[in-house]
Amino acid sequence: MQIINFDNREIAIGSLSDFSVENISTPFAILVAAFSQQELDEVVGLAKDLIELGCKEFCCVGVEAERLHDQLDHLIEDSGSYDIVTTWHDNLVEGCEYLLFGAGGQQIALFGLVSKHPEILEALKKAAQTD
Repeated sequence: MQIINFDNREIAIGSLSDFSVENISTPFAILVAAFSQQELDEVVGLAKDLIELGCKEFCCVGVEAERLHDQLDHLIEDSGSYDIVTTWHDNLVEGCEYLLFGAGGQQIALFGLVSKHPEILEALKKAAQTD
């Protein structure tokens, strides 16, 4: 996993296949890409494990972000984990800024499972730059 430093925090960046229990600091918020049905299926397939590991917020970004957000909401409702937040952003910059400045009230670990999308990585790095 790649690490992006932001103030006194770190954002661990990887892909869905990189995510494992050994890499987790809980609780956490996670940025997930939503550009294709395959990505939606992968995130939904991993969501139950992420919830059990301590995910408190799913930040969905991409052209299919709203649809992924809706699917995650249904899964969360079915699991009874009503304290988990989901957001969606079709604008990459807004999604990355939300992860950095809003997700989890800045009190939780941050992960971005977006390494297959250089445009999201670039937006995240730009948003993390502090002058």
